[in-house]
Amino acid sequence: QVPMNSTEQLATFTDPKRVTGTRALALAYMTYLPSTPKLHPGYGATDAQWFVLDKDQGNYVITHDQQEIILSPAGHLVFDHI
Repeated sequence: QVPMNSTEQLATFTDPKRVTGTRALALAYMTYLPSTPKLHPGYGATDAQWFVLDKDQGNYVITHDQQEIILSPAGHLVFDHI
């Protein structure tokens, strides 16, 4: 169980053109975890894993195990598309 004061809303994202026919709203949260607990996929998910998100020379860098994905600053980072 994560203590309530460990999580805070980081940002709110919305774009009228993101989803056709309806307005989409995405909330991003930041949580301080002294350790990474085992993840369990929730409803509709088949897997859940931890990954590292960092920024290097203006690019977003996503790392998991031996894999690394670099996203340019011109690209948009959308949390539900990763």
